[in-house]
Order: sequence, then C-alpha cells, then structure tokens
Amino acid sequence: MNSLVISLLALFVTTNSFHFHKALYNVKKTSFLNFIERIYKNSEIFPGSLLIQCPKQDDCLVTNNTNDVSVWYTIGNSKDFLSGTSQKITIEDQNFIVWKKDTNEFVGLPDTCSRGEESLSECIISENNIECPNHKNIYNENGECIQNCDTMLENDCLYNVNNYSVVECNHWVYLNKNSVYNPIVSVPHSINFNDIYSINYADELFLCDYETVITNALDLIHSIFTDLFGNVRSDTLSDNKPYHVGINHYKMEYLYESDNYSLAKYAFGINNITIKDEYLYPYTTITTINMNRREVIIMASTLPISNNKTKLFIKCYRNFWHSTMGKDVITTLLNSVLSQHSTIVNNMPGKITIESLKQKYRTLYEENQSYNPE
Repeated sequence: MNSLVISLLALFVTTNSFHFHKALYNVKKTSFLNFIERIYKNSEIFPGSLLIQCPKQDDCLVTNNTNDVSVWYTIGNSKDFLSGTSQKITIEDQNFIVWKKDTNEFVGLPDTCSRGEESLSECIISENNIECPNHKNIYNENGECIQNCDTMLENDCLYNVNNYSVVECNHWVYLNKNSVYNPIVSVPHSINFNDIYSINYADELFLCDYETVITNALDLIHSIFTDLFGNVRSDTLSDNKPYHVGINHYKMEYLYESDNYSLAKYAFGINNITIKDEYLYPYTTITTINMNRREVIIMASTLPISNNKTKLFIKCYRNFWHSTMGKDVITTLLNSVLSQHSTIVNNMPGKITIESLKQKYRTLYEENQSYNPE
C-alpha cells in the first residue's frame, strides 16, 4: 500500500486542505482489512449477497438470447491481442483459439482440429488461415477446411469447424459461444463517452467458481470505493432492496452523506454521494459512484474457465483526476485489493462458497482485532 499512500499524500498537497489528512483514515489499515471488517459486521446485507439472489427468484430469465450480454464472455483486454498472434481461451472447460486480423477484427475458432484432438493455439497464422500441426488441415477464418492433406477424402467440408463471433467493445474483447454471428454487445450501464473518462484496468485469477467471484467482487468494490470517496464510518445498506430494471438486470441505489473523513468532502467539497450497484446475470456487475458532476464507474466481468477457476476483469472509468497520480491511486488500490483477495481465496482448501469466504473473513477480522484492540 506504500505507493497508494504516497499518491494520496501528493493529492493532499494539491488540494491545500489542512484537514484533508482525515481522508486518509481508510489507509490506516489496508483497504482489504476495511472490507473484512464490513463483511464481519454486515454479512447479510451487502449488495452482492442481495443482488445475487434476484435472478434465482425470477422465473422469467432469458439466458439464450443472442442480443443479451449473458451469452457474451469477456476474454481479455483489447491491448493484449496482437495482430496475427493467436491466444488459447478456455470457457467452461471448452477451448477456443482467437486472433486479431490486420483490420482489427477478430477471429474465433475451436482450439481443436476436426480430425483429432490436436490444439491449434501454437500454430502460425498466415493470411488469416491456420494449419493443424499434425494433420496439416488448413482452416480459414470462417472455420472452413480449405486444404485437406488426405487425398482419399473428397469432401473437405466434412472437416469444417464452427466459427464464433468475437468483438471488441469499450476496450474489452468478447466471445459469443452460441456460434451465431451477432456483433452487438450490450452493457447494463450507459456511459457518456462524449465526456472525458480516464480508464484503469485490473485482472486477477481466482481458484473458485464464477458466482463466488462476481458476488464478492461487487462487495469488494462497493466497500473500497465507499470508504475512499464516501462515508467510512457507517453504512445504511439494510434499508435498500434490489429492483428489476431489464432482462437479467438488477440494481440497488444508496445515498450517502459524506462524513469528515471523506475524500468527496475534503477534496471536492461535496456533502452527498450516490452509489448504484448493478448486476447483469450471470457475469457482470457495475458500481457507479456519483459526486455531483464527478463520477467513478467500475465494471467487473467474470470469465468462467472451469468449475474452480475464474478470471476477473475490472475497468474503472473516472471523469476527474486525469493525471498520472490519479491513475496510480486507482490502479494501486484495485491491484492491491484483488491480489490480497485472490491470495486468500487461492489458499483456501475444499470447495469455496460465499459462506466459507465470510467465515474466513470473520477469522481474519478477529485475528486482526486480537493484535490491534481498539
């Protein structure tokens, strides 16, 4: 947390506020320990615990509509995909190969030759065609077998493979497992990109199922950014209930009065903030912190690799702090908390659930309290 403290101290100097040091209350402990304390005291009323239950109680779920984001999987950051270089992507134990063309469009195919179990992920891409290293079958970007080395086979179309829609949207790359071409990727939050937003990215691998990750990620983000910008001493979540705003889309809103330890109060002179938590079943959450004209938007998306392996991707938009210092504060905060959280999750034995995580947090909180009694 040292770099975060340094960045916040630099922010203290730029705001020229004698009392601004009180806004550093939340880094007396690490932000992650603050989160553990919140979970320990409010284990039944956190937004993740409430929002995750809504889709399960809704009989009108739509999860097979190709226009719905539920069939799209976030597979990575746009900058991580280089033209002509393939990547192996695993989704729910199914392997795909993805590459970006010179036109910045994407190709998605199964990562298996149609004549055997050979992986295509290490093959060289040439003119957007890929060749199986063993059978020498060549597939084009549409999955068509355009060359078959076995001269006894006359109908190469028998060896065609599926192709999958892969698109870039707002700096993330999405893959549609339905094998139906549909370039539309909808998101549950309308961001006005005419305004100037700076963006931070973070990602982390967790050794547990996606539902546990996405539920807990929402709680992590809510708690951390509430502490950073809003009210670090009290929470009023128990009076709020989720409501349905669209297909597989649920939302909760909170009003906070910024206290004397708040960045919103001392950095910006703002007395009230609004937080909106959204859940788009089953893979995406959005948290929005609104401080009058200043806004922070955190989008988290899970990639279910297998039953016990999940990749979490996070984007954080903000329309203020357009500086290296602002980027460092948010990036350090996100990376530090995700790293600490994944370390705990990845070292827990057996099947991990929300309840087992809460129990782990309670244990950590009690251990911390025993060493640091108030």
